[in-house]
Order: sequence, then structure tokens, then C-alpha cells
Amino acid sequence: MRLNCFLLLLATVLTLKIATAYLFNFHFSSSDQTYQASETLCQSLGYDGLAVVSSPEMLHYALKLTQTYRSSGSQVGVYIGLRNNSFTHLVTWDDGSFPAEDTPWNTDTVEELDFANRPFGNIHSTGNVRANSGRNNRRAICGNLNSNNYDYDDDDDDDDDDDDDDDDDDDDDDDDDDDDDDDDDDDDDNHDDDDDDDNDDKSQISWSS
Repeated sequence: MRLNCFLLLLATVLTLKIATAYLFNFHFSSSDQTYQASETLCQSLGYDGLAVVSSPEMLHYALKLTQTYRSSGSQVGVYIGLRNNSFTHLVTWDDGSFPAEDTPWNTDTVEELDFANRPFGNIHSTGNVRANSGRNNRRAICGNLNSNNYDYDDDDDDDDDDDDDDDDDDDDDDDDDDDDDDDDDDDDDNHDDDDDDDNDDKSQISWSS
């Protein structure tokens, strides 16, 4: 009886994992690009753009998908579909929705993130959601605004060559300037970012389901 229950539970967990992967349809790019070049790359691969990571489940899945890259030791972040709307000056996900109040920012409030000067969102190496200048070359998560495309792809494709040229130009000028604003917002790390580095990424997710 216990064995049957265990097997049933295991089958349920595996089914949920597979369903989650297909539902979110995230693709982790294999090349480092600027924010806008990453968005163009995602669209060239058939996605709507960068991934909207607006729920705890989405974030947890995105963290798992990017864990190896983010823990590579260089405190790299990953671009996602979150930005400051230049017309409304409101921070929204690319599907038009607003971030939840308890989104795991690296600051106490979204206002403190300085999205006015760093208009793009990324998931930091620690798992927090942060504002970013978008000028750094880094990898990104592609996704669809309405998950109706079920071509799930969790590994790197041959996207490396696309748009590499665009980034090189931006890189050289802005790399060291406000570049480090995002990753080395490890200065704001009075927010315990660094303590949780090797803890399970789940600890970063503060959303209530």
C-alpha cells in the first residue's frame, strides 16, 4: 500500500514538472548580449520576447533553469521581460501586468531600484530581481506573453552567432561604467543577498502562492 502511494506521488511530481516546463515555455539563451539584442534574439527564435517571470512558480523554474550559469562565480545576472515604461514611467512586465508587491527585489521597495536610470529587469546571481542598465552582455530567458507555443527547449541552441556584433559596440563603452551597477549592487547587499548564495534558490522566492 505504501509503495503504491509512493509511486503515485512520484508520478504526480514528475507530471507536474513536465507540465510546468511546457506551460512556461522558457528558453535560456546561450550567448551573452545586451538587453535589447537579447530581446531581438528571442524574437528571431520564435518567442514573443524576454520571459515574464511574474509568479513564484515562474521564478522558481527560471532559477532552476539558470542556476549553473548564475552560480558560475562572476555574479552574473539574467535578463527577463521586465522594464520601466518610458511613456507611463511605470515598471511593468512585458505582458502589461504589474509586479506583485512581494516580488523578491534586492531592495525594500521597487522605487528604491532606480528603474528610471536602469530601465530593464534581470534576475541577479543571488536570485533577486533587480534593475539593470541593459548595456552589459549577459544571457537571457526567452518566453511568450501567452504560452500557446509548446516547443519547450531548456538547453542552449545555436543562437550564439546572432547579434553578437551589436553588443560588442556597446560593450566597450559602457561595460565598466553603469554596467556594474546591477551586479555589483552587491553593495546593497545589506539585503543578505550574499548569505543565501549557496542556499537553495527557493529561499529567494518570497511571493505567496
